[in-house]
Amino acid sequence: MALPEFIYAANHLLGVIPLQIPNPDPAPPPGPIGNAFRTLLSWIKWIGLAVAGGSIVVGGIMVAVAIGRGDQGPALTRLIYPFAGVIVISGGISAVSALMGG
Repeated sequence: MALPEFIYAANHLLGVIPLQIPNPDPAPPPGPIGNAFRTLLSWIKWIGLAVAGGSIVVGGIMVAVAIGRGDQGPALTRLIYPFAGVIVISGGISAVSALMGG
């Protein structure tokens, strides 16, 4: 087999093989296990967002007090982490929900 024929055959196989691999849609486990997992996931999301929201409020209070004293640098950086936490929590829950097919 010459090199061009080998390259053509390899290219053909690489193009055909992925079409034969099954790709089922994601689905939760049947029965109460799937429902329990979804409930647990929604509780974790709610708790995480409530904690992050509370820390944003506390961070805002700290910024207000710090500005009143004339020292706002460290307090402003404390607001960054709760906002980043909200982004990570929301993105993580969205990714898991998408993988579960919900």
